This record gives sequence, structure tokens and C-alpha cells, in this order.
Amino acid sequence: MPENSIIWKSPVCEAYEENVSEDERWHVSRKQSGTEKPEIYLSNYDLLLTPVGIGCSIEECFEKFIKACDRYTERLTKIRDAAQTELDALRENEILK
Repeated sequence: MPENSIIWKSPVCEAYEENVSEDERWHVSRKQSGTEKPEIYLSNYDLLLTPVGIGCSIEECFEKFIKACDRYTERLTKIRDAAQTELDALRENEILK
């Protein structure tokens, strides 16, 4: 065998797939190595940034942070409800079975 040959330890086939919703908010990635169970990761890009507070005083920072938390909570509730609706539809159409 030539000195510069690559010798593979074990042949592992790894598959990776990513799906994105039309509005680009929902992302699902699926990774599977060999015969292992797949790892599926679901995320919503609207939730990537957490609340922050920026201002000229600590008081202003806290006030803005609290308002940002309220908006984030509303957004989180809306997205959770959308996810529940999607899950219910999948179950109703027996796609998950």
C-alpha cells in the first residue's frame, strides 16, 4: 500500500437534511449517522434574539428590558400556538403515525 494512502477507520454514512418554511421562520434539520436514530432539530428564527435593555442609565436599561420581555412573551405565545396548530394538523392527518 502506498505511504500516502488514506486508511479509513470505519465506513460511516452520515446524512444531513435541512428544511426551511417559505417565510424562512421555521427551520428543521435532520442528521443521521449510519444506523443510529436520526437527530431532528426544530427552531423558529423569530426567537433567536432574547430581550435586551439598552439606555443611558441602569433605570432606562431595566425599563426597556421589561418592555422587551413583554414583546418577547407575546411573540413566544404566538409561535407556540402556531407550533401546536401544526402538530395537531400532523396528528389529525396521521402523518406522524
